[in-house]
Amino acid sequence: MKQAVSRKTLVVQNTDKVTPNMLRITLGGGDIDQFSTESVGQYIKFLFTPSGSTDVEALFAQGQKPMMRTFTISGYDEKAKAVTIDMALHDVDASVSVEPGIGGYASVWALNAKAGDTISVVGPKAIQGIPLEGEHYLLIADMTSLTAMAAKLAELPTHAKGHVVIDVPSEQDAQPLPRPEGMELVVNVSSKQSLSDAIKALPWQENSDIAVWCACEFSQMREIRRYINSDKGVDRKLCYLSSYWKQGVTEDGHKVLKREDNAALEQEGQ
Repeated sequence: MKQAVSRKTLVVQNTDKVTPNMLRITLGGGDIDQFSTESVGQYIKFLFTPSGSTDVEALFAQGQKPMMRTFTISGYDEKAKAVTIDMALHDVDASVSVEPGIGGYASVWALNAKAGDTISVVGPKAIQGIPLEGEHYLLIADMTSLTAMAAKLAELPTHAKGHVVIDVPSEQDAQPLPRPEGMELVVNVSSKQSLSDAIKALPWQENSDIAVWCACEFSQMREIRRYINSDKGVDRKLCYLSSYWKQGVTEDGHKVLKREDNAALEQEGQ
């Protein structure tokens, strides 16, 4: 990251467990005036030092890059002047330590955060939308992308029909998702069935244009992409298929794999 990138400072207001595996962080103060209701559904990047500290000023002074972790804004409270971030915990608890240069930055920080703590962020920036040309819609998310998918559901026309599939560690992690009446919700518990198998088990609308928005774990995304584009022949122009993370790999390592995967797709001419 270059020094020219505009950084903002936000202050922790409180944290709250929304579900057993989802932590909500409320941030205000600092540069909160640069956020608004339009920020909901967009993403920001939290900045950390390699040791896990949020004091990144010295890094920039030395021309070094911070560790960055990406999250979607789940809400904005105009009256309180605050934004909320919902963070999937990935089986991390407050006693876990950050491994310098490897991982645990955001979750360990969030689990130990208290009112008054500060964090530097970059953003917000918009997330790619779902193509609205389809006759039917299929939206797919795991815990890391639930907030982003909720924003995409809000973009659908009121007459939209199709399926919303969420992959959660337990039924207690399923959250209410406002959606058009014609969008059927399917809750998949990951310990019982993989997300890709849940998608393959859905009834398929043959001879119909289906628009797809999918964001989940890397390996599951690739299997879903193969099924959607190769087996079912869905036009790639009607699809957004992306990975937000990879099991056993840090966000930095995932970025490398994602670039390689995208390059391979382009080389194949797909």
